[in-house]
Amino acid sequence: MNLRNLQQGVASFAMNERFENGQRIEQGLPPNLPMTPPLAGLSFTPRAWPADAPEGWRVLQFEPLPVRYSYSVTTEENIVRIEAMGDLDGDGVRSHFTSEGTFDPESHEYTWRDVVITNELE
Repeated sequence: MNLRNLQQGVASFAMNERFENGQRIEQGLPPNLPMTPPLAGLSFTPRAWPADAPEGWRVLQFEPLPVRYSYSVTTEENIVRIEAMGDLDGDGVRSHFTSEGTFDPESHEYTWRDVVITNELE
């Protein structure tokens, strides 16, 4: 379900330097990204990552193939929350995986909590 890959993309984003007008811009927290692909169209049949996915997913180097889950990234203060939701068996009940990381602005590193799982086998 790719949460580890998404964690790595978030951590990599924090470590990359960016410059605007000759000034170094602190990266830190990633952009907020909505559930992609949208949950409304999600089915248990694997499919391609949406071509119109928000640019932030590319910045995080995240494009899972095949897609069986919908993913989101939200940030608040120094916390990033990543989620995956899906219905692998097609019974209408979704699995939900959540991971939260705390960003340390001094080291530019994340400390990740254990993944919280609801309805793992759905």
